[in-house]
Amino acid sequence: CTYSYKIGVINDVHINTKYNASKCEVRTATDEKGQVSKDDFTGYAPLGRYGCDAPVELTKIMLEKMKQTDPDIDFFLVPGDIPMHGVSMNEKNTSEGNYYLLLKAIDWFTDAFEEKYPDTNAILAIGNNDALYHN
Repeated sequence: CTYSYKIGVINDVHINTKYNASKCEVRTATDEKGQVSKDDFTGYAPLGRYGCDAPVELTKIMLEKMKQTDPDIDFFLVPGDIPMHGVSMNEKNTSEGNYYLLLKAIDWFTDAFEEKYPDTNAILAIGNNDALYHN
């Protein structure tokens, strides 16, 4: 007897719940020399911009497109890194308020996922950006 399953993988979403469509305040992309990228684009970008973590609206669209493309996925693997970069605490960043942003992103994602795939199980792993302390 054989079984086949459709497995969806959602990886490194890095949802920025504080995204500002007019200006990216947290840079994540680096150039070939390891320097933080410069974004000269100053226009309105509601779905994100290069070098910035994904806005909530982009993540909503991603989940909607996934549901339209493949509505009958059997289960999902979500190997971590749901919240944006820079919200976990470390020796340079000890703000307790950031932990709230980390939890907010994970809560938002799980709620949005359950809305699109209410009868589909998911296995979530903790990534290095998902814990109170980074790395």
